[in-house]
Order: sequence, then structure tokens, then C-alpha cells
Amino acid sequence: MMKNSFLISVFFLTLQVFAQQNDWENPNVIAINKLPARATMYSFSSESKALDCDKSKSGRVISLNGDWQFNFSKNPSVSPKNFLQDNFKDWTRISVPSNWEMKGFGTRVYTNSKHPWGTNDYPNIPVDNNPTGIYKRTFTVPSDWTNMNVRIHFGGVSSAFYVWINGQKVGYSQGSRLPAEFDITPFLKKGKNTVVTKVYKWSDGSYLESQDHWRLAGMHRDVMLFAEPKASIADFFVRTELDKNYENAILKVRPKITLPKGVDAKGYTLIANVYDGQKSIKSQSVTVDEITGYWWDQRWTPKFDFIHMEITNPNKWSAETPNLYTLVLSLVDKNKKVIEVKSTRVGFRKFETKNGILTVNGQPIKLYGVNRHDHNAKTGKVVSYEDMKRDMELLKLYNFNAVRCSHYPNNPEFYDLCDQYGIYVMDEANVESHGVRGELTNNPKWSQAFLERAIRMVERDKNHPSIFSWSLGNESGVGPNHAAMAGWIKWYDNDRILHYEAANGSGGELSPQTKNTPPDNYDFVDIISRMYPTPDEFREMDVSQTSKKPVISCEYSHAMGNSNGGLKEIWDIIHNNPRLAGGFIWDWMDQGILVKEDNGCEQFVYGGYFGSKINDENFCINGVINADQTVKPVMYECKYVFQPIVFSELDDLKKTIKITNRHSFLNTSIYNFVFELLEDGIVVDKGNLNLKELTSFTSETVTIQSDYVRKENKEYFFNFYANFKKATPWANAGYTIASEQFAVVQKNKIDIESFKSDSGKITIKESGKELIVSNEKISIVFDTDMGVLSSYTYENNKLVQKPIQPNFWRATTDNDRAVIQRIEGIKIWKEASTNQKLIDFDYDTLKDGTVQVNTKHQLAGTALYSTTYSIRPNGLISIDNTLQAPINLANIPRVGLQMEIPNQLQQVKWYGKGPHENYIDRNSSSFVGRYDATLENFGESYVYPQEYANRTDTRWAQFVDNTGKGLQIEGGLFEFSAYPYTIENLENAELVCDLKKTNGITITIDHRQQGVAGYNSWSLKAAPLKKHSIPSKTYEYSVRLKPIGF
Repeated sequence: MMKNSFLISVFFLTLQVFAQQNDWENPNVIAINKLPARATMYSFSSESKALDCDKSKSGRVISLNGDWQFNFSKNPSVSPKNFLQDNFKDWTRISVPSNWEMKGFGTRVYTNSKHPWGTNDYPNIPVDNNPTGIYKRTFTVPSDWTNMNVRIHFGGVSSAFYVWINGQKVGYSQGSRLPAEFDITPFLKKGKNTVVTKVYKWSDGSYLESQDHWRLAGMHRDVMLFAEPKASIADFFVRTELDKNYENAILKVRPKITLPKGVDAKGYTLIANVYDGQKSIKSQSVTVDEITGYWWDQRWTPKFDFIHMEITNPNKWSAETPNLYTLVLSLVDKNKKVIEVKSTRVGFRKFETKNGILTVNGQPIKLYGVNRHDHNAKTGKVVSYEDMKRDMELLKLYNFNAVRCSHYPNNPEFYDLCDQYGIYVMDEANVESHGVRGELTNNPKWSQAFLERAIRMVERDKNHPSIFSWSLGNESGVGPNHAAMAGWIKWYDNDRILHYEAANGSGGELSPQTKNTPPDNYDFVDIISRMYPTPDEFREMDVSQTSKKPVISCEYSHAMGNSNGGLKEIWDIIHNNPRLAGGFIWDWMDQGILVKEDNGCEQFVYGGYFGSKINDENFCINGVINADQTVKPVMYECKYVFQPIVFSELDDLKKTIKITNRHSFLNTSIYNFVFELLEDGIVVDKGNLNLKELTSFTSETVTIQSDYVRKENKEYFFNFYANFKKATPWANAGYTIASEQFAVVQKNKIDIESFKSDSGKITIKESGKELIVSNEKISIVFDTDMGVLSSYTYENNKLVQKPIQPNFWRATTDNDRAVIQRIEGIKIWKEASTNQKLIDFDYDTLKDGTVQVNTKHQLAGTALYSTTYSIRPNGLISIDNTLQAPINLANIPRVGLQMEIPNQLQQVKWYGKGPHENYIDRNSSSFVGRYDATLENFGESYVYPQEYANRTDTRWAQFVDNTGKGLQIEGGLFEFSAYPYTIENLENAELVCDLKKTNGITITIDHRQQGVAGYNSWSLKAAPLKKHSIPSKTYEYSVRLKPIGF
């Protein structure tokens, strides 16, 4: 008896503990009363209203966005308990959608994989660290909704919440990136109604949402009311099937119909109409009882195509040709009355893998992709339709054709835009257990949570033609829970490519992560995907794979700070290997938050700025565009590398150029092809190229109609362009989609004869620690203690105001920092830029009147640096430099000079590569020419200040004032940069507002600067390739300074 009493006590104690477990800390409770997921759809009363798929024309949609009452607490234990009572008055105001941290409530936190709440004790959340927000507002249901079902729709809530209508609890949901809908019909009353939500920032679901982004809470997507008739189209699934020639199509639809209880389906009809624009091209009817009365057999695949329409040769959908039709479904009752109409866009396309090649409609494609987070610098995770549309425009303008929704489903409107503009989408489940890695996918208690996130993603987005792939999440290990997701998706929708990077995918043993990739128990992916390969690793990935699957990199070329060097090298390999299907750059946008400091300085900030102890600093600043949707210089490199037209094999003698169409579907008739001939950087001839219509993957060699008579001692380049004949939804007529430059006659050295001195006598005067070289026009001062040229004045105009010194260091980039952490020896070159011991200084006057000053320095006790200054009476200074460095030292960041010139020399002109910032491993998109800019527009600092504003292959550069007077720098092919800060300031600053403008302009003149690299930003892969590096050895180079405009 005692034993039984003990067991009963334990039983009830267990029940009590279980009963006390919070829903938001229970992986078995992921929803209460939440409606099943379904495709994005809106109810209309007529076909004419439904045809545009515009919810604003529905009459059955009410937005609850706008002003809500709000109460904020630090955690649930101190959250008010009486918030449902009418006399509760502790409210402030907040806008919806929004993240409450962006409105001043709580702390904005950014982490990569760390849990911001500080523990790995899943599924529990610390009781004192779970910010909680309560929302309230009123609404009125229209009178014509009286006999309809009404549901409330929450587009996205982070991370878990309850909802009440008129004081009655309706349900619960978690999963922050997909809709939660609840049937609120039984809870409504006439007149004013009240909705209240209680939102928890953290829940057990947060362990599955450990993505690399700002961890922000609240109702961050649209909140709406939907009305639907009692008899309604509950859902529908659209598939398109193409014949073996990819010509004719079958449109298949599986509808779900809801009828009121007790209503006979007989007499109800579902009518499907396919529209091409405003014209109906196909129609079919099916009786509703055939759908609702379908006999589910005990074996075999169930019927899908209750609607089955053969479409003769429809225009196909692809990223290049995003042709869309409209499917309109009308539910008609026994009296032929239209009860409800729903609609969706349809694209006829087929995604396949064939012998390891990714194809669309039978044609091979490459994925010129990028990873994209929802982000707005002012609103956090809340992105507007205008934000998304601008992203589309930029993607298309810069030749991207694919987006990975990293790492969660995006707004429904984003997919609409991808359908319309033509973007291949990898839709990714909101699953990333990065903080605990692969534990949860191997834990059966979490299987429902994993599967639910996959199902709801697929159900919502299944009808979008732009989605070519379902992805099972990111960096969450691999195990049976992922296999369950894969099994459900493959059975439910086998028309798309299944992706998950953590799965081996029968892909062989070699990958960038490990050389010992273990085989999976169950091979469930359709594509082999790896992260952050170097070019050699990309090549290995292809060669080593044992299966016949396409190979991609779902994350590559880490765009942190000044990065993405070597992009062309990656794509040279991809373009030449059919099975390599492309990849997705990490990532699209800097996740900077815009702030305004007390002194008025505006800047983008990153993790830790707002005081969160757990953060990953600036690891969120890694986009190819800025947080305000302006483009970074790397975007021009992406545009060039991804361009669909290739110019090659220039024959200058025959005046021919080969043009290749790299499009998978479009021919070249949409472009005008033109050329330019540049003489010393100036266009001297141009014309059209007469090209026949090139179909996909074909080439033609065409004649260049140029008879310009070239001159001796001049440099010539041909530029070629493919420009749109007509405007597109994202580009104006004349927009250049592809371009190339070829050197015809190139000079790499200065013509020394052009620097002959004028007559005139120079005097030399020693004064204390100074050597002054001067005549009536010039005054050049050397610091004899330091052994440097400290100032240069011409006709009383200061041209150099701080010493010209050897320089081997740059303001470290994010990639540099990763390498320096692993190769300490690189720091010797920082010391070499400051520890320069003078060991020899002498001067002489040559027979032609040239004054020659010779210096030699020992650098950081290791290398030697010799300089010869040749000063001529007309003000020309030749600087000949020799670096003698031991070959056993680490690679050198740069070899060159730095100096400071007066602040009034703000106009920059140069003849070299431009117009945008470029580096030795990121300058394919930069063409040699003559350019000009103000210093303000010459370069823009990165969010985390570092090296920027470089130009390569420069012949000369000028810095002049508004009268045209100033300094010209000449040399062989040199690099230069200019900014209003010191290198030290750039090196030490952590934010843009830390930068302090000087009274001058810092100029760097480099014989060579190493590449910016960036195959990743946290290992030695962050170092430049060997050909883009500067090994320690002897270097000789010369530059010339001379006054200009006097």
C-alpha cells in the first residue's frame, strides 16, 4: 500500500510539473488552435476583381497595421496579469509591424550563432531574460462579413505569442517567419472588437532560430483580417508539367474545398480559368463533390490533378523570361451564383538535374546568387514592399539571378516580386540550431517542430514559379529530423530541387569544411552544397563527387568589409565546369542599424553598440550593398563576372571580336552592340557592331568598323558594350548589361624624355635639421634627421605638407585581421612603416642642374629601403625606390609611399582603372580610362573603417584645387588612394563617427598593394591568392611628382 501511494504521488507530481511547463518552453507545443498552413491567397467576389491578384481589391481583407497599444516588460514574471481587464491602463503606443527594440523597448542584439539569452539549456529560457510585449487594438467587422468565416492573420511574430479576441483566449503560435492564422468567427461581436496579443521574445523555438542576424522581437509583418464565405476554396496547389520537348504544358491543380457542415457538395462547381493578361485562354470545370468526395485508397499515390488543362506552347517562365499567366478559381453554387474567387500567378517551367547539370526547361543554368536577410537600417526586420522592390531592381541591374532566403521564409510579397522580375529562389525553412549544432535534429522530441516548419513553408509558398529549391535550413547538423522534413517534401512536391548543405548528399569525401566527409545514413538531397570554397576547392568539389548531382556553394565569397577579392577566379572555374551550378554570395546587405549621435554624426552600427554583452560585433556587416540599399564597389565586379554576354578573342589586325551569348533563353536581339576606341584614355572612335541574332550559348565573330589612324607613343584600348534597346521593368533603354575592355597598345613605363628639366638654377641650403632645395619657383624641404621629403611648395602653393615616407601597411581590413591573428609575422610590416632608422643621407648636384638626394633606411631592424630624389628646376621630382627585404619574412600588405597634401586639392583626376574603387583581385570590372571625382565622391569608408578607395593600373593622378592648380603623380602602372583621414585613424577607428578629418588629404602611392581577398573572413582563406599577394623580396619602382595648372 505504501508502495502504491508512493507511485501515485509521483504520478500526480509528474502531472503537476508537466502542467506547469510553459508552452513557450515545450517543443511539443508549437501551436494551439492555429489553422493549417495554406498558400498565400485572398478571397474575391468576382473574377474581374481577382484577376490582378491584388488584395486591396478584395473587399474581404482588412489591415490591422498601424497604431496599437503596447505594454513592455523585462520578462514574463513581471508582466502584468490583468492586461485583459477594461480598467488596465498601463499602455503606451507602438506601430505595427515593427520590432519593439527599434521603437525604444529592450535591447537590440546581434549575434551570429550564440544564444543571446546566454544558455544552451534547451528547451528552457532564463526566467529573468525573456522580454515580453503585450499589444492591444480595436477593430470593427464590416456588416457584409456577417455570414462569413473570419480569420486573423499574423504574417510574422518573434518568437511566440498568445492571442485573445474580446477577452477570450483564441490560441498560441511560435515560429517567427511564417504566418499564424486563427479562426476568430466564434469570438466576434457586432460593433467594436478587441484583439490582444502577448509576445515572448524567446521560446523553445528560438533554439531553432539561431541565425546570423539581429535578434529582434515583436509583430514584424502584416496583421490582417480575412473574410471568406462559409463555402470556400480553402487551398489549392498548382503544378505545371512540360512535355519532353519543353513545348506544350499541362496545368494541374489540387484544390481543397470547405463547405458548411451538413451542406451537400452536389451542385457546387469549381471553375478554373487561365488568363494570359486579360484574355482567357483555357477553362475547365469540376464538380465539388468529386473533390470533397474523393476516395482515399489504402494504397497508391492519391489523385492530384482534379484540374487538368492542356496548354499549347505557353510562354515559359525563367529568370530571363519571367512570363506569367493568371489562374482564377471560382466556386459556384447550385444556383450558378459565384460564391468565391481566388487567384494566383502561374509560370510554366520545369526544374531538373540531368547528369549532374542543373536545368530549367531543359536548358542548363548557372545560379548567380546571393543570400538575403530581411533588413532595413531604420526598421530592423521590418521591410516594406518598396524595400523589396528596390532589392529586385538592384539584383537584376547587377546580373544576379538567384536568391537564397537565408535562413527563413521571406515576406510573401518578396516571392511575388521574384516571380515578376525573374529570380530563382531557394526557399529555406526557418531551422538553424547553430547554437547547439546538430543536437536537436537527432532528438525525437524536436521532430514535430522540425517537420512543422518545413510543411508550413512549403504549403505557403508552393505556388510560386520562382522557387526552384526547398532548403531544410542552415547549419543545424544532420539527422532523422531533417530526413523527415526531406521525406515529406519529396513526396508532397517532387518538382523542385531539395537542398541542405549539412547533408553529404553522396557527394564524395572532399569539401571545404573537411577532407573526411562521413557518408549519410540516408541520401535525401538533390544537389551537393558546400560553403566557402577557394577556387581550388571548388574544382576539387566537382572532381571528387561520386554522384551525378549538381554542385553549388550555398555560401561563398564572404562580403565582410572591403572584400570579395578573387570572385572572377571562382567563376572562371564554374563557367568551365558544367556540373558546377553556381553559388550564393554571403550576403546581400550590410545589417547595419542607422543611428544619429549627439553631435549630429550619422552612422551604421553593429553588434554590441547598444550594450548587449553577448554579441558578435561587426560580423553582420558583410553585404554587397550598404544598409541603405546603395551599392558597394563590389557590385560592379559582380555585374561584370555574371554578365550574360562575353566578348573575347579580339584580333586587332583583322579588326574582329568574338561575341558569345551566355543566356540560357534570351537571344541577342534585345541588345545594341557598340564599341569605343580609347587613345590615352579618351574616346576617339566609336560605332555599332553588326551582329546577327545569337541564340543561347552561341557565338559569332564580327568586324569592328574602325579606321581611326593611330598615333605613335599613344596607348589604345577597345571597349565593347551590350546595351538594352528598350526599357525593362528594372532598367532604362540604353542600360549596359555587359562590357569588356581590351588593351591594343599598352605602355607600362613613363617616357622619361618628357621629364627633361627646364633651365634654371637650384640652390641647396642646410638649416639645422633641414635641407632646403629651392629656386624662385620651388621650395623642397628634407628632414635630415628622418631622411624624408617633408614639404614641397611651388610658386608659394603648398603641394606636399607632410613627409613622403615608405609605407608597407594598410588600415587592416576584416580579412586582414583574420590572417594577422594566424600569421603574427605580418605585423613586422606595420613596424616597418613606423620604425625607419636613417642609416645614410647625402645629396649632390648633377651637371644638368638636377639635385639628387639619396637616403637609406633600415626598416624594423630587418629590411633596407633606398630612395633617390631627383629634383629638377621646373619642379619635377623623380623618386626612385628600392626595397630589399629578406625572403623569409611574411607577405607584405603593400609596397609604396604615403604623404599628405593640402586640403584644398579636392578635385581628383586620374588615368587608370576606374571609375569605382578597385584592387588587384577585384578590378576586372574597372576599365582603364580618364576619370574625375571630388574627394568626397572618390571613396566611401566601410562601416567598420578600413582600407578603401584604391585605384589600380594608374598612369597618372592629379589633385587640384578649384582653379585647376595642384599636384600630378606619374609612374609606371601604380596604385593610389586618397582620403581625408590618416591611415592610423582608419586603423584604430571602429565606427565611421570615430573618423576625424585632418587638415589635409592622405595620399598613398603604391608600387603594389595586395588583394582584398575574402573566400571567408575567419581563417587563412581570408588571405589573398598567391598571385594577388606580395612576397617579401626586392622591389624597385619609380614615381614622379610635378606641379600642374600653373
